[in-house]
Amino acid sequence: MTDFLIWYFNLTALQAVEFMFKALLLMILFSLPVIAAYAVFRRFVHAQNHSDSLKTHSEFAETES
Repeated sequence: MTDFLIWYFNLTALQAVEFMFKALLLMILFSLPVIAAYAVFRRFVHAQNHSDSLKTHSEFAETES
């Protein structure tokens, strides 16, 4: 990839490596909020699916009958 950057954009080797490093860093930084949002979403869905476990045994028996 750095060879392409050197050839197409007429960059030096150091500029090409710096560009690749910045691109990788930006991809990581932009993906962190997406990963965090997915983790929060999974925790929310998990809490919704297991909300019955928060009830006492008598409350659960009343809703089942």
